[in-house]
Amino acid sequence: MKVGLLSLGCAKNLVDAECLLGFLRRHGLTLTRDLGQAEAVIINTCSFIKSAKEESIEHILQIAALKRKGQLRRVIVTGCLVQEHGSALAAALPEVDAFIGIGELEPLLAALKSPRLEKDRPVIYYRKTPDNLPDHNSPRLRLTPAYSAYLKICDGCDNCCSYCLIPGIRGRLRSRRQADIIAEGRALAKSGVREINLIGQDITQYGTDRYGHRHLAPLLRDLVKIRGLKWLRLLYAHPAHLDREVIKLIAAEEKICKYIDLPLQHINEDILRRMNRKTGRAQIEKIISLIRREIPEVTLRTTFIVGFPGETERQFRELREFIRNTRFDRLGVFTYSREPNTPAAAFTGQVPENVKQARFKELMSLQQELALARNRELIGQTREILIEKKAGPGLFGGRSQGDAPDIDNLVTVRSRRALRPGEFIPVKITEVLPYDLIGGDLEPC
Repeated sequence: MKVGLLSLGCAKNLVDAECLLGFLRRHGLTLTRDLGQAEAVIINTCSFIKSAKEESIEHILQIAALKRKGQLRRVIVTGCLVQEHGSALAAALPEVDAFIGIGELEPLLAALKSPRLEKDRPVIYYRKTPDNLPDHNSPRLRLTPAYSAYLKICDGCDNCCSYCLIPGIRGRLRSRRQADIIAEGRALAKSGVREINLIGQDITQYGTDRYGHRHLAPLLRDLVKIRGLKWLRLLYAHPAHLDREVIKLIAAEEKICKYIDLPLQHINEDILRRMNRKTGRAQIEKIISLIRREIPEVTLRTTFIVGFPGETERQFRELREFIRNTRFDRLGVFTYSREPNTPAAAFTGQVPENVKQARFKELMSLQQELALARNRELIGQTREILIEKKAGPGLFGGRSQGDAPDIDNLVTVRSRRALRPGEFIPVKITEVLPYDLIGGDLEPC
């Protein structure tokens, strides 16, 4: 049976998909990237916000249509949507043969290998709280380019923000053993990976469950020793947990990208309290000041939520002025999504959708203006660029240390050389766009 996979959502979901594919390959299944050629399709779903759920359902229905046409024998749904809704999905999606929870590889394999599945009774298997984590010996078929990989150091979350489903879907924080992470990092570097992106729901809490205290700094000290590794990037640092020790390590270690993704979500004290963010405006301003003082060349990324229940026009203006004055390098905005089974869903003062959209557009317009001004400051400077693709005759696309894969800016490089994906080259920035950069290769032909 040829098996295809469609993975939706975040990088953490992508790592789950890579482990799933590695497991299936180890057990002799034939894998294909062409879903049109597949006899079975696995859909790894996202359930973070309403739009992600809708996208997951849309893809499930599209794949199910192929089954009705006789092109598919089996459709299997896994991932966060199953963890959130469980058996309720079966009634809504009778076209699906099996619903399998996060990381439940043996039941998924059984659903694929079963000679037949009862037409009216799909397989449903999930644990309410996932507790499985891969280790460095777990098979993994990476879907990222050969030179770049994600390394998941923990899963689940203890923060329990009032708007967020993650603790209910992925469970409490579960950290991997440091030795296991180092072993996987070494294996990745040995296979040709030059850039490792550390991921987890909140990597700044890494180790608190396993070692009794935050353990990110000791982990980083060992990871930077890995031979062959060029860039080590930290993603998803919670402002309440990012400490001075980690900031100083980022500043001191050449291999650690001068990049911090610090989701703030808001700046108004009352909204932060009702979001259960465990931080206030003064602490946020203090951590940003510390970061920029210790790492002058840092690229600072954040995200905000507009339209949280009860957000007034005055509170929104406070957020807007904070963004204008702080001048983040990278910034994303989400409109609040009212998720059932979260505390915020029951809050009074739900903001109308048209107001959310207007606030979203206003902040994104402001950020475009600020980002262009920040980019103009880079004209004439030289940046080390990781080449990722050929973009046209004499043109190549790449990223700087300040650009995480798939979510941040791109750099267009002019060169008369034949540059290869995975190559690091010096580039002088000559032109800028609101978000992207253009420059020339400084190496001689």
